[in-house]
Amino acid sequence: KERTKRFWNNFRGKDWRRVHRFVFLFAFWYNFVRIHSSFGGPPGDFAEWLQEVMPQLS
Repeated sequence: KERTKRFWNNFRGKDWRRVHRFVFLFAFWYNFVRIHSSFGGPPGDFAEWLQEVMPQLS
């Protein structure tokens, strides 16, 4: 599909850490940062978000 082709073109290469970082950040955004319809906002604050994300990115 076109989506798979775009994904592969953006992440082609030998460094799979980039793919891991992207998947982690997307999953974190989807589960914890985006505005949830039932909450009316993200279920957490910015400090909590940084505490979770920074160790994964370093």
